[in-house]
Amino acid sequence: MAKNKSSSNKSIVIGLGFLVIGIIASYRYITNNSSASSSSQVLGTNVSSVSTPLTSKNSRDEFFSSSSVVNAESEVLVGKPGNYILLQRYWVDQVGIWREIPIDNSTGRPNWDKSSPWHGRVFSDYLPGSGPIQAFDEINEYGVAILQSLWRNNLGYTRLVPIDSSTGMPKWDEAGMWGKTKTVPEMAPGTGDAQALSGIYYPQYGSIMQSIVRGNRSYWRWEKLNPANINDWATGSEAWHGPTAANGIPGSGDIQSMSEYLLPAPANLMHQTFWRGGKRYEREVQLNSSGAPDWSKQTPWAVLDSWQPIKGLN
Repeated sequence: MAKNKSSSNKSIVIGLGFLVIGIIASYRYITNNSSASSSSQVLGTNVSSVSTPLTSKNSRDEFFSSSSVVNAESEVLVGKPGNYILLQRYWVDQVGIWREIPIDNSTGRPNWDKSSPWHGRVFSDYLPGSGPIQAFDEINEYGVAILQSLWRNNLGYTRLVPIDSSTGMPKWDEAGMWGKTKTVPEMAPGTGDAQALSGIYYPQYGSIMQSIVRGNRSYWRWEKLNPANINDWATGSEAWHGPTAANGIPGSGDIQSMSEYLLPAPANLMHQTFWRGGKRYEREVQLNSSGAPDWSKQTPWAVLDSWQPIKGLN
């Protein structure tokens, strides 16, 4: 196991350059001692008291204009084999929207034509902290809970949302309270504000590959999880690696957000996206037999200049 993990770690660091593969994000000290009170809970916030009613629309252009700014994004796979769903979320102009895309069992890829409408709007006032949302991420840990993480005004916040063991879906009514973690300087090396985070759990290693982008530079490490207590991040933590500069990926300007997720068989892919300079870039990387990215089998980065359609590469 250790040998395979080491080999995969090297391939991850070399292959991704700036984004550093499957990686990224979550933060220690999670408080999970209270329950949410509303089934309307989405994007990590209780929206039952939002003054502007939640609405559903087929395109994001119906919520925002083409000049709107993407602040953060997250994509996470939930559900069970045969019934997987991709939850896709965005913070745009400091307002949250989300949708659900079923995974096609015959291809293992998102069926974008059967996506739900975009739902929103969720205002950042209903999340902990103050100031602009800098990054937002969700990681499915062991199929036991979704770890939600956000950076706001260079402060980190996390919480756990339990997963229904029979359906594999998040139980939003039982979401834990948000807990403050650390400031960006306490969390990671380097300088500059928090810009992006994302993360993938690798079940074969029982670990998450974490990364944080600050000052347009990426830092990453492996973080071992304790299956008996997914709140326990005290053991198995690696030293941070990096930095890797942004000139390793296409585009120009500041990194705005990034996201990655693994697709099950028969696809066996990792899908990567990031926003930079107001444009969205995405690619796919084939997974090898051990579940690690095979960097010799990757698509070129595709760029999307407009809001829509965003249907992935398939």
